[in-house]
Amino acid sequence: MTQDITVKRVNSRIGGALLFTAAALSCLIFADRWTNLPLRMPGVWYETRGLHVLFCVALYIGGWLALRNTSDPAVIDDETLADGPLYSRVTFYTRPGCCLCDEAMELLTSYRQDLPEIETVNIEDDQELTERFGESIPVIELDGRVMFQGRISAALLDRTMQARRRQRSVSEQQER
Repeated sequence: MTQDITVKRVNSRIGGALLFTAAALSCLIFADRWTNLPLRMPGVWYETRGLHVLFCVALYIGGWLALRNTSDPAVIDDETLADGPLYSRVTFYTRPGCCLCDEAMELLTSYRQDLPEIETVNIEDDQELTERFGESIPVIELDGRVMFQGRISAALLDRTMQARRRQRSVSEQQER
C-alpha cells in the first residue's frame, strides 16, 4: 500500500512537471509565431519549427496520463471501506414537514455503510434548539461538530466522507 502511495506521488510530480513544461513551450510557440517580441532562440529552434506543436501536444498528453490516477494520495481499498463507521456519532436536527430535511435524510441514508445509527432530533421539542437552529434546518452534526446546515450538498457530503476515509487510511498507515 505504501508503494502505491509512493508511485502516485512520483506520478503526480512527473505529471505536474510535464504540464508545466508544455505550458511554457506553448507560450514560447505563441510568442515566436504571433507576436513581434525580439526573442533570440537557438538555431535548432528555427530548424525544427514543424515539430514544436507536436512535441507540445505530446507533453500535455504525457502530463495528463501521469496525473489521471493520482487525485487521491491515500489509497482507499475495500478493506479500508469495511472498517466500520467513519464517525462515532451522527445527529440529524429536523422538524416535521421539512422537505429539505427529507432530502437530507435520504442523502445520509445513502452513506449508511459509513455512518453509525443516525440520531434524529426534532428541534420543535426543545426551545433552545429551535432558537439555535431556527430556519437553518436540516442540520447534520458529525461527532459533535455541526458540518451542514440548510440545503445539503451531495458533492460536499461526498468530499467530507472521502476526506475522512483518507484521514483514517493515513492514520492507520502511521500506526503500522
